[in-house]
Amino acid sequence: MSDEVNVVRLVGFDDAIIGMAARKGQDDVLAYDVQKMINILMNDNEWDEDEAIEYFYYNIYDAWMGDGTPVLITVNNKVIEDYINDQNASVQLH
Repeated sequence: MSDEVNVVRLVGFDDAIIGMAARKGQDDVLAYDVQKMINILMNDNEWDEDEAIEYFYYNIYDAWMGDGTPVLITVNNKVIEDYINDQNASVQLH
């Protein structure tokens, strides 16, 4: 990690920030909730969900902004529940 902070903030999406993501050996980056970002696009542009999703994946999801590129998180409770319940997927930290 360097002394210089290189966090990329996505203009207009502050309400979708859900925290900071830590990455071993790298600077922390902002973490955004994908669904909240799509909702912001819908509200700000008066788009339907399909238009917002298309814009999001074409213009934001695939964008590389350097080492400070934010983490985009899709919160899916079913996936989380399945992962937690899957004994083969458990990891023990010592």
